[in-house]
Amino acid sequence: MDKKFTHDRQKEYQNSNWYRYAIGYKNAALLITDNLLNSNSEISNELIFPIFFLYRHFTELLLKQIIAEYATLSGKRIEIPKTHNLLTLWNKVKTLNKEVLFVNLDAKESPFKIALSENSFKILDSYIIELNEYDKYATAFRFPIDRSGELSLKSGFSVHLSSIKDGINTVFETLNLITFALMFV
Repeated sequence: MDKKFTHDRQKEYQNSNWYRYAIGYKNAALLITDNLLNSNSEISNELIFPIFFLYRHFTELLLKQIIAEYATLSGKRIEIPKTHNLLTLWNKVKTLNKEVLFVNLDAKESPFKIALSENSFKILDSYIIELNEYDKYATAFRFPIDRSGELSLKSGFSVHLSSIKDGINTVFETLNLITFALMFV
């Protein structure tokens, strides 16, 4: 019986699933966010938690997808960290960027070289640090208290939906650029 996937195609399929899941979470959050922004609804205070979780989970999955892509490109066994900590995942991506992506982009003229500037990484850094400060373990937006019985979010936690949406769009644009730049390495 013929196999439907070769070993390489199976890896490619697995990597694309990370991306598909990530985009699914982002689009779900975007639909809810846009609906609330257009309706001036009073329920936005309650929906902020699932919206934030969806955006946060999207970011986590996209970071893991990029790490999986590096593993495929390098042919090496690169473990996708089994963590929900965005800063840990982001630091892994930054290390792999320096080792693989930027070395290859420096060797040739590439539009990605300009788009993936040091400034865009500083901006992304600030968003990921902030997301991670709110929710290091992917639980703060799912449960009102943590495992030790403490409040998951600090008293007075408040965000504006339009700010969340703008910030996540910035995260998506930069992480998506990294994803596409890897196709040309």
